[in-house]
Amino acid sequence: MRKNESAWIQTFSGVKYYPLEPLAEDVRLEDIAHALSLVCRFGGHCKQFYSVAEHSIRCCEYVNRKCLLTRSSKKHILLAALMHDAAESFLADISRPVKKTMRQFSDIEDLNIKAIAEKFQFGYPWNEEVEYWVKRADNVMLATEARDLMAPPPEKWLFSPEPPDDHWIVPMTSQEAERTFLALYDELTQ
Repeated sequence: MRKNESAWIQTFSGVKYYPLEPLAEDVRLEDIAHALSLVCRFGGHCKQFYSVAEHSIRCCEYVNRKCLLTRSSKKHILLAALMHDAAESFLADISRPVKKTMRQFSDIEDLNIKAIAEKFQFGYPWNEEVEYWVKRADNVMLATEARDLMAPPPEKWLFSPEPPDDHWIVPMTSQEAERTFLALYDELTQ
């Protein structure tokens, strides 16, 4: 029995999902891929639509290119990189400066990531190696997205110790991002 039986959202697939008390059994890959493909990064303040799903795909691809482990050895790192923002499919994307001040939100996000990690078996909390690669990819993509998708900044961003990726971003449609996210997950889990 949940503390608040009315505190649920309906997912794309029609599941009753409790973001304040998430369970792995309620998590569906198609819900994550669909919702993230429709959530715009930067609260929509980019030059054109760019989804959290595509950001996650690009983080995963970056780790695949840069991490020197064999693909089978880094499979759990790749899956964590793909799913690192999956909780946003149930909670929304909140900008870093705001999120850092919202301790209760961070705790709720953590509960959702744990349920997602349990469902897809990528381990959470992450070990040091996974944490390093996910954070590095996230920061590199943030720098790359700033370069490729944002207006010139009013002053230098103090957001990332990493330089932008050498791959330029031409955003996918939401439908392409959803399909690619699902295909990449399938490829990583076979």
